Amino acid sequence: MSEHSWQVLQPGARLGICGTSGVGKSRFFRWLLGLEERREWEGVDLGLVLPRTALDWQRWRMKYQLVPQRIAAPAFSVREYVQEPWDFSVHQKASPLSPRDSEFLELVLKELMALGLPGKEDFLARPMNQLSGGELSRVALARVLLLRPEFLILDELTAALDVQSTARVEARLKAWWEEQPSQRGWMLCSHDLVQLERLCGRVVRLEGFGFHALGSK
Repeated sequence: MSEHSWQVLQPGARLGICGTSGVGKSRFFRWLLGLEERREWEGVDLGLVLPRTALDWQRWRMKYQLVPQRIAAPAFSVREYVQEPWDFSVHQKASPLSPRDSEFLELVLKELMALGLPGKEDFLARPMNQLSGGELSRVALARVLLLRPEFLILDELTAALDVQSTARVEARLKAWWEEQPSQRGWMLCSHDLVQLERLCGRVVRLEGFGFHALGSK
């Protein structure tokens, strides 16, 4: 199969990506979201046409949400960090949720609990820059899931988690996908091939600017 034939953003797809450190996996994810220019990847068949205008990119990022490997830890509280996307009009118009809704807080706490974090309001008051790496990644995932995207781009999501916390995150991802398996999907980057085989229908290796098959199910 050609190295440029992967349609990586098809609805319902769950694609695992592995590769050596420094090969460019994180840069590839940034390119997918229009955050980095890399002409070398323009030959990869994504299954969709990338946006061209700034407004189209905004709409694209509503559907395709990234949880990066390194989470910036601002001097926000957890509550402020989770609510921040709704400060922007594009989210206010597109999202069915709002921090002003009475059920919003309940949904936030429920999402945190599902990911193995304290589902209590005192946790929401904690500063983001005082959380551990594993806590940061799960709070970032909770925020993304509350935005109700169609596709998740997950860069080393569980690298900072222990076995038990990893299992909680994987269970939440599976439950999210199973709600709408034909419409939701993810692209997961990990060095753990066993995890990729567990969570993904297809696993590929990124080398240079192409994908190479490792397996599918």
